[in-house]
Amino acid sequence: MRKIVSGQIILGLVILLTLFGMQITQAKPPMDSKIIITGAYVDFSQNPAPLFIYGEYFDNGDYLSIFLGDTEIIDIVSYTPNEIEALLPVDLPDGDYLLSISTGNFITNKDTYALTIGAVGPQGPQGEPGPQGEQGPQGEQGPRGFQGIQGPTGTTGPQGPQGSQGPEGPQGEPGPQGPIGSAGADGISCWDLNENRSCDYASEDKNFDAECNVFDCQASLPAADNVITVANVNDLLSALDSITDASETNTYTIKLLAGVYDVGNNYLNMKEWVNLEGAGQGISKIKGTFNNINLGVINCNRNSEIRQLTVENSGADVSGSTHIAISSFVDSSKITQVTAIASGNGSTNQTTGIKNYQSSPIIEQVTVIVNGGNFYQYGIQNDSSSPLISGVNISVNGNGISHRGITNSNNSSPIMTDIIINVSNGTNFTTGISNGNNSNAIITNATINVSSEGGENYGISNYGGTLPTEMTGVTINVSGSIDKNIGIYNQFESMVIMTDCTITASGGTECYGIYNYVVNSSILKNSTVTSSSTGSTYGILGHGDTVAPITYTNINVNNSVISGSDFSLSGNSSVIFTVESSRLDEPISPVNAQFTCIDTYDINNNLLNGNCEAL
Repeated sequence: MRKIVSGQIILGLVILLTLFGMQITQAKPPMDSKIIITGAYVDFSQNPAPLFIYGEYFDNGDYLSIFLGDTEIIDIVSYTPNEIEALLPVDLPDGDYLLSISTGNFITNKDTYALTIGAVGPQGPQGEPGPQGEQGPQGEQGPRGFQGIQGPTGTTGPQGPQGSQGPEGPQGEPGPQGPIGSAGADGISCWDLNENRSCDYASEDKNFDAECNVFDCQASLPAADNVITVANVNDLLSALDSITDASETNTYTIKLLAGVYDVGNNYLNMKEWVNLEGAGQGISKIKGTFNNINLGVINCNRNSEIRQLTVENSGADVSGSTHIAISSFVDSSKITQVTAIASGNGSTNQTTGIKNYQSSPIIEQVTVIVNGGNFYQYGIQNDSSSPLISGVNISVNGNGISHRGITNSNNSSPIMTDIIINVSNGTNFTTGISNGNNSNAIITNATINVSSEGGENYGISNYGGTLPTEMTGVTINVSGSIDKNIGIYNQFESMVIMTDCTITASGGTECYGIYNYVVNSSILKNSTVTSSSTGSTYGILGHGDTVAPITYTNINVNNSVISGSDFSLSGNSSVIFTVESSRLDEPISPVNAQFTCIDTYDINNNLLNGNCEAL
């Protein structure tokens, strides 16, 4: 039977803890922590006599019940995770009792303790010592002891003979970096062919946009073993058909003079190790009306490049048709300094500037223009593809159901740098960049503008990505819809890392800077998120998992500014916000999400408490 700790001992422990300034704290235990009774004490100097019970995890459960044998103790004065004070019934007879405590229906919510109520008899005399037991077996060797104190230094012995020369030692560390040299003279711009530091429009404005900039540059082109110059479409087709011996050591370049090369309802299928070079964008144009769900007016090939020209698919007035300007189904192709134009009409099903399928081309200094069509309009469509995209300007405009500047699907992983996307006038879904079906992207230095009155507008939409989408230096502006305007929409396990980004959403009955729907995590650093509307408006909204087993959505905000006309942050019970060194311009939504704020302020520079609420 356990012994009751005497009142004197308990009082002594309390005094010692007070003298040494010890503070006992216990965090609320997880639900599977078992309650334990470690001691009990009855103070018979008071009437009714208080019963003190000591132990652990007394707060583990939904309710508290105490029994002495079959008698329930109902007068509970107070309890903490480690101590319970209750009053004994005044008519409780002396005797031995089984003290039991329960806080729930699980085994972890119960414990018992043998307790004697009333007087205890005096201690009996000490018994005679018993006989000595047999010697036990030798124990295992103990751990090695600490090293002893070092002894005094001995006398120096005689000098030994000189040893042989040792091997060469390792190279020393580099010295400190020297001072920064003076700045050199400004270089010559790549478009400045005569190096006079001014724009000569007649010879240097290659794309006729009334500006001289990087899009007019004539890059150093790889030398070709064979060059064929053509001036019309028949010569072009004949030249391409005549090449049968192209190889890595015997390359070809077909040069187009100024003019329009109309292939009609047909397409140009490039050959490996054959390049197609125009006289400049807008100067040399390959045009067609080819209708195919996969192939464009030009279809790229391995180790081939199309450059310095315009490719246009104006489409045929055929119900359900698909118009693609350029297609690629291979790796190691390149599209440089090209304008890709795809247009449609009311009977067109899909219009696409560049389509990549199971390919990873290099797309540089390209302008994509997509207009018209009844259903789907895509600037660049990547299906199971991972192209390198840089210096690209995309414009998608029309009255179709779904407009997307860049769409990535089926494990696509493009790397995009220095891009501009403008998408407008969709009737249902209008999106700057869409990443779906285990696709992700690395996006650096991008400007994305989405504006449409109908349906739902998204700057970037991420759906079901197993790898994170990383965004650095991205500016997103979404507006115009009378329904929903969302800067970034992350759903179904899509992880997003955003650094140095500016995200703005405005208008509509629902408006969100960032909307996370059942995702693993989102990380926002050094960024600004703003949403404004007369409807429901949130800076960041988290909607976590609601079906067991629960997967929590973690949203981390660091050194950022979050603003929403209604609430800066909002989420349900499976969403965890961690905000550090940031500013929340509006209050958080009073719902069930878990909030932690560290060194975070409101719009008036007032410090918020640890729960992201005003002090």
